[in-house]
Amino acid sequence: MELNKSNVKRIIFIIFAAAAIFWAVMNYAIVISAIRWIIGVFSPLILGASFAFVINLLLRPIERGWDWLFLRKGDSPIAKKLKRPVSIFISIILTLGAIVAIFFIIIPEVTRTLRTIIDALPDYFEELKAWWKGISDFLAEYSIILPELEFESSSIIAKLTELVTTSGESIFNQTINTTTAIVSAIFNVFIGFAFCIYLLAGKERLIGQSKRTLIAAFSEKKAKRIFSFFSRVNDSFSHFVTGQVLEAIILGLLCFIGMLILGLPYASVVSVLVGVTALIPILGAYIGTAIGAFLILVESPIKALWFVLFIIVLQQLEGNLIYPHVVGKSVGLPGIWVLAAVTVGGNIYGVMGMLVSVPVCSVIYVYLSEKVRVGLKKRRGKAALCDPEVEAALAIETTANEQDTVKE
Repeated sequence: MELNKSNVKRIIFIIFAAAAIFWAVMNYAIVISAIRWIIGVFSPLILGASFAFVINLLLRPIERGWDWLFLRKGDSPIAKKLKRPVSIFISIILTLGAIVAIFFIIIPEVTRTLRTIIDALPDYFEELKAWWKGISDFLAEYSIILPELEFESSSIIAKLTELVTTSGESIFNQTINTTTAIVSAIFNVFIGFAFCIYLLAGKERLIGQSKRTLIAAFSEKKAKRIFSFFSRVNDSFSHFVTGQVLEAIILGLLCFIGMLILGLPYASVVSVLVGVTALIPILGAYIGTAIGAFLILVESPIKALWFVLFIIVLQQLEGNLIYPHVVGKSVGLPGIWVLAAVTVGGNIYGVMGMLVSVPVCSVIYVYLSEKVRVGLKKRRGKAALCDPEVEAALAIETTANEQDTVKE
């Protein structure tokens, strides 16, 4: 390789990149803390952009419907001026209405279940004591002595009083921290919501400004590559969100119908839970099943078992029939990388990280795949690489690319 100015810059860049990656791997805790701090600082803007992206999925069809209703027969200045604000208002009302409806369905049932459990605790304690006594009497015949199991309300109250007395300062500090976190979250949501409306109201202008800035800062070739990359990012996120939401709705409806047929309790609230948690890739199904089984367990353990078996069958149906046809290959990410993305995203930013990590990882995966594809095409023409194993790898890559093209 000739040591010209361009190659020297590449070598220096590779050395610094390798050193940075090595340092990040050796100090991953610091890196994760820095990422969380950056996300915390920009969280209002991130929330606003996330709100704008999701609401924009509703905004586009609503604006098309507005054009069909009011602008198909001719231009109307009033209709044009009202198009964007009215469409944004309708989109926000629909989004917030769906969220509020979900909470109004879930929270009352969960509260009622918790009250039922609290009211039934004395009976459960008595049954547990009787069960423990029976086991103790049985084992006593074989000279195995178990400790007595006692539940005395006076001792429990005394322990709680002692805990409050000794940990009063800690509880007070925790209360202050929790209150501060809630106020901060409300403030971030408010700022993010205002930023969301600003983005939706002037999205065409912002896109135009971004394109002009990129064209001015980079060459035409690089600018086109950046446009293509962000277009792929938008498509990946859009397909993922719409596909996941549609799949969640179908799964929730199937769960509701199946629970009605089987005569299981809490059909509406459990179906909503299963549908909402299905938005979380991989882990969502287990979360919804666990919460639903807990709610049904209070009324009937046998019905809870039937519910778990029903969800297992429904998950097989969803994984083999619904998901491939509804979401399909729109995300374009193999299953093992979906699992890795959900794990890493969850560790960094909780449930929100799980939701965002899959499309983000999909974009990175597609970008790197295209880089590999271009590199293989360049190497195919070189006579020095006419090795049978290399040719076989190139043939496999070409076949896989052709199959992906046909599926799309």
